[in-house]
Amino acid sequence: MGNSRSSYVFLAILALWPCTYPVAAAELPVKTVALNPETINIVAGHYRGVLESPTSGVLAEIHQLIAAETGLLTSLEISPVRRARHTFFSGGAHGIFSVFNEVERPMEVIYSVPFAKLSRYLFTKHGQPVLQKLSDLKGLRLGLVQGYIYNQLNMDLLTEQGTTIHWAIDQEANLRMLSAGRIDVLVATPYECVMLAKASQLPTPAYDITSPITHYEFSYAFHTTAQGVALEERFSASIRRLEARNKLQPLSSQFQATMDQSD
Repeated sequence: MGNSRSSYVFLAILALWPCTYPVAAAELPVKTVALNPETINIVAGHYRGVLESPTSGVLAEIHQLIAAETGLLTSLEISPVRRARHTFFSGGAHGIFSVFNEVERPMEVIYSVPFAKLSRYLFTKHGQPVLQKLSDLKGLRLGLVQGYIYNQLNMDLLTEQGTTIHWAIDQEANLRMLSAGRIDVLVATPYECVMLAKASQLPTPAYDITSPITHYEFSYAFHTTAQGVALEERFSASIRRLEARNKLQPLSSQFQATMDQSD
């Protein structure tokens, strides 16, 4: 009788044992839970000539290469820069593509390893001497663009040496003021200035290709959540693998050459 009762107790425990499996599944590593089969939505700001659409431009090619390497199902939405940033920071996308790393954002983010570089230069009016460093701007009028990132410019130095900063709504407005003599110098990429000068039928400003004033690296940015951490690790690992196989460098070099072109 005692043995029979023990058997019943044992069978009852055995019957309940499978109920513990869902609990164990919930305790799996975060990365396994976070990266489920859903589509990973990535946004990016439109960048004329190099990121025109999800399939047009060298930056689009870079994203396609990296996204394919991750093995994840992804989508890429291109919109004006401010809208792309708003979509990401409001939680409307898992990540944002082609942003400068090491930059203070409205909220904390996690950056992937970089996949491309970009340099900016000091541009002066056509026919004027080129400038090479911030100390050359003493007493001059510098044109910057509202919403652009300039965290590598020493603003304290500019203030101390009497450099006056004029903020414009876009780079075309700065270029027009430069040509009209209303500012003395602006900060931009050669590609940006050449493209805008041609479109506006303005003389191409002068710069020194050997003296970039700032250097930035492009990365992905993700949210500081368990899923965001997992995505950063997945994308960073993919970038490293592509670089190890020399698959990414040709496109990254093409992007940098495009941004530095002056004709």
